[in-house]
Amino acid sequence: NTNYWLDVQVHGGGSVSPMDGWYSSGSDAVLNAMDSSFLSWGGDTNGCTINGMQITAPMSGPRHIDAYFPASQIAFGPASMSFSGQLYSVIAPQMLTITNTGAGRMTYTVTSDVLWLSAGNSTGSLASGASALLPVQASTRGLVPRTYTGNLIISDPVALNNPQVMPVSLIISRASPMLVQGWGFAGYGQA
Repeated sequence: NTNYWLDVQVHGGGSVSPMDGWYSSGSDAVLNAMDSSFLSWGGDTNGCTINGMQITAPMSGPRHIDAYFPASQIAFGPASMSFSGQLYSVIAPQMLTITNTGAGRMTYTVTSDVLWLSAGNSTGSLASGASALLPVQASTRGLVPRTYTGNLIISDPVALNNPQVMPVSLIISRASPMLVQGWGFAGYGQA
């Protein structure tokens, strides 16, 4: 008895049931798109019966079936950020705008590749055309005066352009010297 592999690839933000698997020669694999936003079937569909969100594939050999759903697309601004401040100072946050310019729903995550950089509200979901405004913060804690570089990574596993990277720089200068005034009694060597 011969078995054939059915390879199922999902494109965009949807799912198919069942997924990949082995099927007996001569049997039918019946796949169902599990999201009403389903667009179309593709791949090796010769000899298949397509009925809307369902495809029946006769397993006369190995097959590859594609299922297409609307996908999100990541857009963001500004293109980069630059922070600056003195050692031990608090640096004002800047705002990052994330927009879903694709047709499908976006489920985004924003991460940093350095410890001194972070984004608030770092996970969320956006409908097509919607935007989110996130505060981005840089911290001088534990750093020495110099220029640092890092990245914010904006990701959505089903986005057409996943991931997107925004470069960020941080310039830390030395703290201004403070004037220290003496006090005490002159008789004890203090002035």
